[in-house]
Amino acid sequence: KKSGKRVEALPTTNFLYPNPASQQVTITIPDYNAPASYQIIDMQGRLVQQGQVNTTQQSIDVSGLASGLFVFHLQYEQGFATTRKLLIQR
Repeated sequence: KKSGKRVEALPTTNFLYPNPASQQVTITIPDYNAPASYQIIDMQGRLVQQGQVNTTQQSIDVSGLASGLFVFHLQYEQGFATTRKLLIQR
């Protein structure tokens, strides 16, 4: 028997843009999935930035990150998560 928990993690469109980014990225999530937390991890596995997403659309300052490829991990309070590659390019 299903628990009835909503399992729709993300819309089918890109939720993290622009990508590649230089100064900031915008994250868009469905309102029923907020709040969520995010982590940005470099290619060596180091956590370089983290924070909370408390609205359906939120800008995240990435100007302090070096140019390169990162992993953007989004974790919802309901327990499910998603990961995207994020390219910082200047």
